[in-house]
Amino acid sequence: MKYLIVVLVTVVLMAALVLLGRDRSFNELERADVSAVESSQHEEIADSEVYAEFKAFRIETANKIMANNRSFGEIREKIKVETDMETKFRHVELLSELKMANSNLKRELDDYIVSDRENLDLFKDNFCNKMDDLEHSLNDFFSDRNTSVFSEININF
Repeated sequence: MKYLIVVLVTVVLMAALVLLGRDRSFNELERADVSAVESSQHEEIADSEVYAEFKAFRIETANKIMANNRSFGEIREKIKVETDMETKFRHVELLSELKMANSNLKRELDDYIVSDRENLDLFKDNFCNKMDDLEHSLNDFFSDRNTSVFSEININF
């Protein structure tokens, strides 16, 4: 009978240890699940913030591209009244190059796919530099130095 009691106590203690260990593993698994869900939610929030920032950037830049298109029309009208044919031809060529650069910037903006913060920041910096160069060329279109300035602009597509 003594052995039976010792065996029963041992079995009960082992069962209790197994159940406690199982409960602890379950709690750890549950905490890991909660942590993974919270991490996923943080990533989604960060992704949505990056996407919202790009969306705002896209709207701002689209407005600049439209302003460039208006400038092209104004420049075209000024070129029409130009009397010197050599100057007129040079301006038409330059305007064509600037229009192409503007179109390429629009295409680059449309083709960009948001991935993460670092890539977006890099894209924005690079894109803004190109846009600034183009706007500078448009503002100085009729100055004598614009033709040489534009050829030095680093707009690669």
